[in-house]
Amino acid sequence: MYTIISAVNSSSKQISISNVCKYLLLIVVPLLIVLFNFNSLSTNKNFLEKVQGKVQSNLNLADRVNYTNNLIDYYNGIKLLDVNFYSDQAQIHLEEVKDLLTAAKIILAMNIIITLCLITILAHEKKYETIFIHLYHAGLICLAFFLILGIGMAKYFDSLFLAMHKVLFADSLWLFPPSDTLIQVFPGEFFVLFAKQLAINTIITSVVLIVLSFVGKYVFKKRLLSS
Repeated sequence: MYTIISAVNSSSKQISISNVCKYLLLIVVPLLIVLFNFNSLSTNKNFLEKVQGKVQSNLNLADRVNYTNNLIDYYNGIKLLDVNFYSDQAQIHLEEVKDLLTAAKIILAMNIIITLCLITILAHEKKYETIFIHLYHAGLICLAFFLILGIGMAKYFDSLFLAMHKVLFADSLWLFPPSDTLIQVFPGEFFVLFAKQLAINTIITSVVLIVLSFVGKYVFKKRLLSS
């Protein structure tokens, strides 16, 4: 009798762990996709230079590219910020942004580790089809969210941009006059173009994950039937 109860409890525990892992994938993977694409774009000098070439500003393109590259190097800990160019308010705000970008990188790394652990646990329990199904659904969730968000940004970008800053920054140091040098380097149009590319890249990544998961599930089922 004791052996039967132990076996039932062990089975329930395994099922519980498996369920937790597969549903966690639906949360972790979409966030991983977004953070991966955000980090890739926010540190890509070639991309940011192209964006600078499309915006209008009183500051010439060569200077904007130079200050953009300096800022990326500052965020990566390679160079110091050009304090002679930016106002005191801008320097404080950019330091806050640097902290947020560092946090985003840490969360991305944690998400990668967690995702790999979840997949490893499910694979150890031979839940291969479950892995493909939930990666497929995670891709769908991310795709649907960014399609809806893309529509919202197209109509209400300014409102969403302001709301994001109110959530991320406790102070009002992110509010700058149009004459501030930070605004001259990064006018509003810059962030519109950045957000559009982020949405496009995230949607593409989601579609790729959906396709690969679908193909993986199909191949796995085919191998099961042939074995």
